[in-house]
Amino acid sequence: MAKLSEILGNSFIGIQGLQGVIGPIGNPTSIPQVNQSTSYTLQLTDVGKHVSTNSTTIIPPGVFSSGDVITIYNNSSSSIAINGPSVTMFFSGSNLTGNRTLAQKGLCTVLCVGSNQFVVTGPGLS
Repeated sequence: MAKLSEILGNSFIGIQGLQGVIGPIGNPTSIPQVNQSTSYTLQLTDVGKHVSTNSTTIIPPGVFSSGDVITIYNNSSSSIAINGPSVTMFFSGSNLTGNRTLAQKGLCTVLCVGSNQFVVTGPGLS
């Protein structure tokens, strides 16, 4: 009597597994805008968006998780402050920490890299 492996060869086709969950459809060419005209404290709902502002922007402690990212655009004709009381903000590419200044029409990205730790980078940032 012939073995099944002799009849079919050494390769078997298994049963197809279940299909995974389909994720949300994204649009990588569009970053939703949040408009602010007074001093503004970033919120969890700002993640994945850009905040267009002409005033101080505050990065609060205890809100964001590693991987959360927000872009800030200074839409004014003067510099604004990016402040992070009770968080550590690293100036990208260095070990400098502390509050930052964003020049007129400057753009910066704030990336949470750990618990109350952020890297801030972008043109016009000092």
